[in-house]
Amino acid sequence: MSPICPSCGTPCQDGQNFCPNCGAKLSGALPIQHDSPPDPYGQWIYRTPEYGMGPGQNMAWFKFIIYFQLFYTAIVGCLSGIVAFFGSQYDIFTKDFVYRFTYMGIVDKVYGAACIVLGALALVVRSQLVHFKRGAPRHYLCLCGCSLAVSVLYAAAFYIAAGSLDGYLDSSGLLTDLLQLLTSAAVLAVNVVYLKKRAGLFVN
Repeated sequence: MSPICPSCGTPCQDGQNFCPNCGAKLSGALPIQHDSPPDPYGQWIYRTPEYGMGPGQNMAWFKFIIYFQLFYTAIVGCLSGIVAFFGSQYDIFTKDFVYRFTYMGIVDKVYGAACIVLGALALVVRSQLVHFKRGAPRHYLCLCGCSLAVSVLYAAAFYIAAGSLDGYLDSSGLLTDLLQLLTSAAVLAVNVVYLKKRAGLFVN
C-alpha cells in the first residue's frame, strides 16, 4: 500500500514525510490499495517524486542543481583537470621554468586528477539527487566541500610558488580568485540550509 497526500491527492512513496508535489506533511495520509502489481514481473513501478512547489518546498534551486550546476561541474571539472594534469595552462617556456624550479609540476598533476575524479562524481551525485536517494543531499554537500577544499589548496600552492619566483608567475588574479572562493563557500552554506529543509524528500 502506498500513501496519498491528504492535501492534493498525489501518490507518495512509503516512508516520505512530506508530499513531493505540495510540500504538505503526510501524517494521516490515506493508503492506496493496489489489487495487483503494475508490472508483469511482480514489481511495483518506481515513481520519481515530482519537484514540488508548495509552501516551504520550492524546488527551483534543486532544479538548477540537477539540470545545470552538476552537469557544468562535471564538464568543466574534467576539462580543467586534463588541462592542469598536462600543464597546458602554461606556454612551453613558462612550463619548463616553473616545473624546473618549483613543485607545481606535481601539484598540477594531483590537482588535475582530483578535478577529473570530482567531475565524474558530480554525475554520480546528480543521479542520486534525481532519484531522491537517501543520503543524496549529504553526498552533494560533501562533493561541494571537497571541490572548494581542492580549489583553496591549489590556489594557495600556486600563489606561494608565484611568490618564490619573484613575479615570474602572474599573481594579479589573487583578489578575483579569493572572491570566487568566498562565493563558493557562501553557496555551500546556503545549500546546507536549503537541503536540510527538504531532507524528508530523500527517502528512496
